[in-house]
Amino acid sequence: MREYSIERSRQSSQIAYWKESVETTLFPLSIEFRSPAKFNGRLLAWDIGPVTLSHFLTDGIKYHREKRHVKEMTEEELLISFSLSSETSFAQSNVDLNFTKGQFVVQRGNYVYEFGHNNINELFVLKIQLDRLKRRVRSVERCFTHVFDARSGVGQLFLDSVRSLPETLLHTEEEHYWRLGNMIIDLAGIAIEADDRALLSRGTTIQQAHIGRIEKYIRQNIQNPNLGTERVAEACGISVRYLHELFGQTGRTVGSWIRQQRLEMAKQEICDVSRRETIAEVAYRWGFGDQAQFSRNYKSFFGESPRETRARTAKERDFSD
Repeated sequence: MREYSIERSRQSSQIAYWKESVETTLFPLSIEFRSPAKFNGRLLAWDIGPVTLSHFLTDGIKYHREKRHVKEMTEEELLISFSLSSETSFAQSNVDLNFTKGQFVVQRGNYVYEFGHNNINELFVLKIQLDRLKRRVRSVERCFTHVFDARSGVGQLFLDSVRSLPETLLHTEEEHYWRLGNMIIDLAGIAIEADDRALLSRGTTIQQAHIGRIEKYIRQNIQNPNLGTERVAEACGISVRYLHELFGQTGRTVGSWIRQQRLEMAKQEICDVSRRETIAEVAYRWGFGDQAQFSRNYKSFFGESPRETRARTAKERDFSD
C-alpha cells in the first residue's frame, strides 16, 4: 500500500505534492482546488495485479484531463469511480453526468474530461486497462454515458467487494493478487452488463439478445480449438449469414472476436507470475494448436511476444518488491 497525505507532507508546496501523488497513482492531470490554502486530502493506493485501487478522501477539488496529457498514451486505461459521500460531476465527450453516494461512472483515460466535487468526498477508484474490460462487456463504449447504481443487486456486490479489498489484501499472499484483480474486473463486467441501459442502448432488443447469447456461448467454449462460425451459429439457432450480420453491427468479425478472447485469456495467464506453464501449454489451453501462429497473433495484437510479456511482468513485480 502507498499512502499520500497532505497533513503528513513535508514538501513546501502541498498543492504540488497532491498533484504529484495523484499523477503517480492514476495518470497526468491538471488540478483545480476549491480552497487551495485550506485543502486537505489523503490518498491510499494498492496495486492488485491488473488493477490499481485508490481510496480518496479530500476537500472540494476538480481534475482536468487535457489533450496534452493523453497524446502520448500507448494503452488505453479506464477509471471506475465510486462516490461514497457527496455529489460528484463528470464530463467527457459531450456527456455530462452527476452521481452521488452509492453510484459509479466509467471514465476513459485517453479522452479529455473533467471530474470533481465541491464538498468533502470519499471515493474509491479502480484503474483498469480497456482491453481487459472489453473481454467482459459486449460493447464497452456504451458504458461511458451512464451512471451505474451500486446500492442494490450486482452493483452493490461490486462496491462491497471493492470496499473489502484493503482488508482482504492483508490476508492474501501477493502471488494471488493477479487472480484477485481479475475477479474484480469480472465483477465490474457483470455489474455493467446487468444494467439494461448499457445492454440495449444500440440496436434492437432482439438483436442485442442474440449477440448476448452468442458471446456467452463463445466465452463458455473458448478453449475448444474447433470453435468457429458454423458451430456458433448452430448452437445459437441462427444461420451463419445472420451471425455475420449481427457481428457486423459491432464492427467486428466473429473470427476476430474469438481470436481476441483467446489472446486476452492467454495473456492473463502469461502475466500471472504464480503460474508455471510453458507458453506452448498456455497457447494450447486457449485453442491455439500451433505455438508459432499463437506467437504471431499475440505480437500483432499486443505489440510484444508472449516471452517478452512474461519477462516484463516478472521484472515489474521484482521492481515493485
